[in-house]
Parts: sequence; structure tokens; C-alpha cells
Amino acid sequence: MGPILPPGLHFHLTWSRSLRSQHEIDELNEIGSLLSNLHLSNSHDTWDCYLNHSHGFSVNLIRKHIIHQSHNLPSQLFKWNNLVPIKVNINTWRILNQRMPTRINLDYRGIDLNSVRCPICDEDVETEDHIFVHCNLARKIWKDVLLWWKVDNINVLSLLEAINLLDKVSLPPPLFALFDAVVQATLWFLWRYRNEFAFSPKIPNLDLLFNDIKLFFF
Repeated sequence: MGPILPPGLHFHLTWSRSLRSQHEIDELNEIGSLLSNLHLSNSHDTWDCYLNHSHGFSVNLIRKHIIHQSHNLPSQLFKWNNLVPIKVNINTWRILNQRMPTRINLDYRGIDLNSVRCPICDEDVETEDHIFVHCNLARKIWKDVLLWWKVDNINVLSLLEAINLLDKVSLPPPLFALFDAVVQATLWFLWRYRNEFAFSPKIPNLDLLFNDIKLFFF
């Protein structure tokens, strides 16, 4: 499990904790591979930017490089809704792009937790898909929301389906933005309930969750 180290260089590695995943091992091996190209000399150190032939640095060059790399990143289209507060739109965007501080995301970034399982049902690891779709709480709330809007024969099976639920329902155009506001509010209140359940000394009242969504909408 040791890293690939360059010949002639010796490292004494000490860890605050042991490596826990193949991803961390791969990162360590990648660092070792980079060090294998290291050649030390007695000359003065210099900084080179290899984005152009002159090896010179400029802010404009870095900006163009970042924009080019960003265009190559996969991303999901997000429909901004002006009927809900900015914080609710941002919350939906973060959920869509898996930027929420769920337990599995925190663990992936090296933050030690006692458990990565869902704090509400403890039946699976806490991912965005689980907390917003597959958890028993989420399934119940989505069922209540669809019944409230008299939407039949639709099951929310994935996070992408939940966020794009408007594409699956038959509603008149004037109600499109309103129903999307309800979807985003549902995601917002599910996350708020999760935080209260995980961090509040008092367990929040589940019966009030759906009422909070309707009150927010009205």
C-alpha cells in the first residue's frame, strides 16, 4: 500500500490516521509519481508557468485556462425561480451539483465522523439521493406534496427526477413556476429538518414539516 517513491529519496511518512479508501491511496501514489520527476540542483529556485511557450505568468493567461477547464466540466442545467428566496434557489443548485455537506461528502473530504449513515432513518449512507429521495421521511413528504397538488401516478425515484418534477406533471402553464416553487421549498425544508434532527437537542415535530411547506408556499 506504500506510495511510488523516486529512487534516491527517502520519506518517513507519519499519519494522523490510516488511509481509509482507494481514492486516498491513489492520491498518495500520484504525489509519489510527481516526485519521481524531481531533480535537485545547487542553482537558485525559479517559478515557471507552463501554460505558454515563454513560461511566463500572467493573470489573463490563468483566467483563460480556468475558463477553458470550467467549460469541460459536466454540469446540470438549473432553472432559477424568482418566486422563492435566493437562498432556496442556491440550496437547490447545491443539491443538484452534490455540494451539500452530507455525511458522505464530508467523509470524502477527509472529515472524520462517527458515522456516515443517515441520522434520520439509519438505513443507508447519507448522500443527496438518500436524504432528499430515498429516506422514509423524504418518500412520505413527496407523497404528501403530490397528493396536495392532485398529481397521480408519479413516483419520485431519483434526485434528478425530484428537482425536475415539473417536467413530469400535467399542469397549465400559469402554474409551472408555482409548482417548481413548491418542489424547491420541499427540498429546502427536508434539509432544514435534517439539520434540526441531527443537531438540535429536541427532535423536531415531523407532523409540522408538511405544514411548513404549505405555509411557505402561501
